[in-house]
Amino acid sequence: MLNCYESEICSFGQDLKDYENIYEYYNNLTSDAKDLFTNHLIEFILQLKCEYSDIGNAVRDSNLNPKSNCCILLYKGIYYHNLRRVYSVDHPTKSIKLLLHLFKISYKKKRANDNRSFKWWNLTTK
Repeated sequence: MLNCYESEICSFGQDLKDYENIYEYYNNLTSDAKDLFTNHLIEFILQLKCEYSDIGNAVRDSNLNPKSNCCILLYKGIYYHNLRRVYSVDHPTKSIKLLLHLFKISYKKKRANDNRSFKWWNLTTK
């Protein structure tokens, strides 16, 4: 069973909600809740085993300047401490957008290639 943060993140990955809806949800959270949301997002990204090649697609899909701090940092690697740095280096609008798009790319690949119905990435959100 997904919690409310995980459900929101997965609904973005399934194209049930667009970035503006997710960011509005995120923006209305308390500071502690924003940290929890971000932690879930980062954990999902790590569990999906994003590939280095996904970074360029995430930058493109998020319409961010590839030379912005969060994009440059992301190119340094997809591991926990670097993802936390990506989140904290820029305005949350940029960093959350970039991380969500990285999640979405890997989420769609994982759902297409892994049909084990008991895994969280194959749960359908409504």
